[in-house]
Amino acid sequence: MGIPKLLFLRQLITKSTFQSFKPQYNSPLIFTQIRKITQLSTSCENSLHSLTVQFCANSPKKSIIPLLDDFEKVNVVKHKDLKNIIHTLSNKQLFDRALEVSEWMTSRSFSSPNSGDLAVRLDLTGRVHGVDAAERFFKKVDDHSERMYGALLKCYVKANLVDKSLSHFQVMKENGFITTAVAYNSIMSLYMKNGQVGEVPKLLIEMEENGISSDIISLKICLKSLAKKSDTTKLEKVLNIMENEPRRLMDWSTCCLIANYVIDLYCEEKAIYYLRKAENEVRGNPVRLKRLITLYAKLEDSSQMMNLWRIYKDECKAQFNVDYMAMIGSLAKIGSFEKAETIFHEWESSGNSYDFRVPNVLILGYCRKGLMVEAERLLQDIISKGKTPIPNAWSIISSAYNKRYHMDEALICMEKALELVPEHEGWVPHQETLSSILEWLGDEGEIEDVHRFLIVLTKSVPLTQEMCSTLLRAHIRHGFEIGDILERMKAANIDVDEELREKCRLIMIKEKSREKSRLSVSTHRENTLI
Repeated sequence: MGIPKLLFLRQLITKSTFQSFKPQYNSPLIFTQIRKITQLSTSCENSLHSLTVQFCANSPKKSIIPLLDDFEKVNVVKHKDLKNIIHTLSNKQLFDRALEVSEWMTSRSFSSPNSGDLAVRLDLTGRVHGVDAAERFFKKVDDHSERMYGALLKCYVKANLVDKSLSHFQVMKENGFITTAVAYNSIMSLYMKNGQVGEVPKLLIEMEENGISSDIISLKICLKSLAKKSDTTKLEKVLNIMENEPRRLMDWSTCCLIANYVIDLYCEEKAIYYLRKAENEVRGNPVRLKRLITLYAKLEDSSQMMNLWRIYKDECKAQFNVDYMAMIGSLAKIGSFEKAETIFHEWESSGNSYDFRVPNVLILGYCRKGLMVEAERLLQDIISKGKTPIPNAWSIISSAYNKRYHMDEALICMEKALELVPEHEGWVPHQETLSSILEWLGDEGEIEDVHRFLIVLTKSVPLTQEMCSTLLRAHIRHGFEIGDILERMKAANIDVDEELREKCRLIMIKEKSREKSRLSVSTHRENTLI
């Protein structure tokens, strides 16, 4: 382990050591972490990992090199621990910091960089500085192994450089630098990214012909390509390969992936087969159970969804509001509203905090199926139990009525939503629905309805040109003066644009025409009576 731990700690917390840290970091976090080390039972190397990761998380833009230099002064830094740090930082998407550690590691005398280290550095260089920098690094080092070629190929594929990727791939084949499925997987991903799904199965055949064993990634990419092409015959062949070779384990994620593809291809029986296989590995795992419930929802199998929900409740101590939302939403999506309401009532009695997003999921489900009356019934039932809805609950129903041009109902529901706004500051109505209601009120609404709605609306949102247009059109249509409205618009710095002027002009012409027609009919009747 190098210097014994207690000696290392003694050295680390001396005044001189603190002074070496302070100018470079000037952060209480480092001192806190160093003090914590004295209480740890882990090794000094693990302490370096902890310090490094914590420093990068809290100071992602600061260089990590001074920390590594200072740490090296008082302890032996091991190659394997630096590799672990690089791996952790990469997983956290801190590629620039991971590259710093990689460069520091490969430049140290204690570390003789191998092909793997150099390949990782090349990959990180490409991520941080781009393809050109990765190419320069590739040319600079003497190690041109399969892993180095593969890392550069990965850079080309990530940058979606199709010609360079294919050319580099060909060089790898000619030089015998392809002994595993990794390079083939990269090219398969490239083809998928560019919509050339038909090329993927050809690569799988080429691999088999060249004696290169496909791995689970190759097969998954190939399955995806065949599902996109709806090529059930070839897809069946790939499935047989996966089923018949014991080294390729059909884990639950693979089974779910296959089930998802074959559901889209309307192969219900085969989908159920793979879902049943996946069920063997979901016990006690809430994430997997919820994934299966979602897939059974695609099959519209509400009975199996309920069975899995019961297992989920038995095996998971608590069900959160998001769990109820997912289940209710899935059942509502397939039109199984009776079961969706059963889950909703379970939630009501669960003791969970009352989050109105849960009933909103069911309300939205009803509205998507055109069952606005049922949605209103549910909402009124909730209100009768003493719960105050959020504005969005009524807004969802209003939008559904608007889409079916039931404008009277849309207006009433939107008014109810707006009346709740004072208790939910910041909420604004759905713009498309609001615009439709204003348009309808201006063209067809009663003047009393127009005034009432705009009074409620302007309590929540500022006066707009759209609202003024509604007022103008309604007033002109009913033969009322518009001078006050124009003055109000002027005071609010709202212009009467050409489009609005033209609308008003056409409405006035239309109303004059109607009035002239009414007078003509009245005169005709009088003459007839005489």
